[in-house]
Amino acid sequence: MWQRYNQASKIFEKSVDNGTNWTPLELDAAILTQGTIPDARLSSNVALHNASGHSWAGSHNLVSNSPHIFFTDADQPADQKVFDIAINGGVFAIYPETDTFGIQNNGLQLNRSGELYVASNIYQHGRTVPMGNWQDVPFNAANFYGAGSMTWTVGAGAVVRNRFTVVGRTVWWSMYLSWFSGSNVIGGTVSNSIRIILPFGNSNGAQMQLIDYVGVAGLGPLASLVGEIGSNYINIGKVDGSNFTAGSAPGFVFTICYEST
Repeated sequence: MWQRYNQASKIFEKSVDNGTNWTPLELDAAILTQGTIPDARLSSNVALHNASGHSWAGSHNLVSNSPHIFFTDADQPADQKVFDIAINGGVFAIYPETDTFGIQNNGLQLNRSGELYVASNIYQHGRTVPMGNWQDVPFNAANFYGAGSMTWTVGAGAVVRNRFTVVGRTVWWSMYLSWFSGSNVIGGTVSNSIRIILPFGNSNGAQMQLIDYVGVAGLGPLASLVGEIGSNYINIGKVDGSNFTAGSAPGFVFTICYEST
């Protein structure tokens, strides 16, 4: 067998018919002991450090003691670039880290029992307030009104507390409306119900709530009221169904729960 180097094609060739026909010489990569192979000569299965768009087929197993994979977002500010995905002590975790790979907080952790821990707040349903955090309801006099032609005038000074928190679609609402301070008065043609706009969303169906801790001017400090949650308000009336009294100041303290849409 003859061999030659084809200068034009820059390959080695072989001939088995004394130089009549030439074909590329098959080389075995096992004979390489030095030098550098150009990237262009590598198989498409080889992932390159300076290339993007890698795809891996099948399942891969990263085996190490406390394995880590670091992701660095190069265009972020100092010490805000790195996230570390790790398994440490049997806990799968995602840590935010400094540029020198120092853990900044406990991030997100999942243990073998399926328990999930987060270092800070959880946001859900696209909301801007973390799940379970209490927040104030901004005062709006229009949130307080009487049924029919009855008026109910409430000033900000009478609203001692109006706060709520949401977990999923469950709302807890805490209200303290003073019957002895601030502006709070019934007027107009009296009826048997007053209403307050719900602090969050609409109610998913009528729900009854007994309000035990109340005071209504002229009825004593512990007159019982009952609240029925409608589409977007709570309807509050006396247990006996009688009308409110003109000039009275219905006040109450309650914490109720309702299902929101």
